[in-house]
Amino acid sequence: MSRGQIFSIDMNISMFLFIAFVISTTLAFNQVSSQLYDHTVYSEITRTAVLLSDNLVKSSGYPAGWNSTNVLSVGLSSGINIINASKLYEMSDIPYQTFKDLTGIFGYDALINITSVSGEELFSYGPAISGASYIFPLKRLCILENGTRRPVHFSVVVWK
Repeated sequence: MSRGQIFSIDMNISMFLFIAFVISTTLAFNQVSSQLYDHTVYSEITRTAVLLSDNLVKSSGYPAGWNSTNVLSVGLSSGINIINASKLYEMSDIPYQTFKDLTGIFGYDALINITSVSGEELFSYGPAISGASYIFPLKRLCILENGTRRPVHFSVVVWK
């Protein structure tokens, strides 16, 4: 073999190895980027669900005695984890987009459910879950106060 042929074979092998390295590095980078994006979105959705749930069951809202026409901050509580039934019904009169704006759940959707401990649905607010790529459900045990007090499951599902 002449020197020119050896150089050509070495060049082809080097080029093949370089291209294989670039392709594998690009694929690995894309995989890591996708996983990082998924983790970031899931963390944001988790944070949004926890904050929304906390605000609703630990705050009475603003102004005191708010109704669907004057509410500036939605809160359902008459004590920590005690849900005031009259505030639930006022919240159901707030248009969903207004609720999202007031609670700061921009870019996400949320569904709020209250069920008895036996599973009977007592209240639901928000659209049905559809076309979701990321979903985070959060459930708390609370007390529903509507003349009597009874334990209920307060659920918030946030999705994107």
